[in-house]
Amino acid sequence: MRLNDLLNRIKLMLRYEKPPTYLVLHIGGNDLGEIKTEVLRNRLKNYLKKVSELLLNTTLVWSQILSRLTWRYSADTEAMDRSRQRINSSLASYIIRQGGHYIRYPDISPNSTFICQDSVHLTDIGNFIFLNTIQGAIEAFLVYSSHTFPECKS
Repeated sequence: MRLNDLLNRIKLMLRYEKPPTYLVLHIGGNDLGEIKTEVLRNRLKNYLKKVSELLLNTTLVWSQILSRLTWRYSADTEAMDRSRQRINSSLASYIIRQGGHYIRYPDISPNSTFICQDSVHLTDIGNFIFLNTIQGAIEAFLVYSSHTFPECKS
């Protein structure tokens, strides 16, 4: 999903369902490179604020933008990865300050076998790891009140 689709999708969801207890937001990767990093970061924060206003009793969870081997709007993979990392870091800090949570995917990297040959999407095993990580994160947030999953090693 692209960032511009987020609010309409949530409003549509609210027409048919009760607000969720947790909302995992995995968004921004398809916008990266088309929108300058600083602008995208600020838009994401503004959208998250609007989502919080729509879903007052919902805890927001930032799901890290994943690495890719190729990006749609730039051939400079290293620059795009730095932008991705800056956005993830900024949004993780922001959402945790707002009482939310952050999910990282340390097992999914561009040089792993979990990225398809298209250099963007996850393989079936990659999707399994992705979804399993989200499940583990939600369990950890409920049981241990941690803010980041997996916990960062100091």
